[in-house]
Amino acid sequence: MKPFTSEMTPFVAVMIAKGIETPRSDQEFVDAWQYIHDTRLFQHLKEPWVEGRISDMIREGILEP
Repeated sequence: MKPFTSEMTPFVAVMIAKGIETPRSDQEFVDAWQYIHDTRLFQHLKEPWVEGRISDMIREGILEP
């Protein structure tokens, strides 16, 4: 797991992923999704689109598996 460039919390990660909060940078956007993946937070969200988006981002090389 790589270190995050900003303080990431479950709340902030979800708000960024859902588009409710604007990330401060492109890296913070990626960090939010990486956090959701690495902590397996997506399993608790129970929203299929989140897991699908993570799979897409891994396939595209944006996220680390």
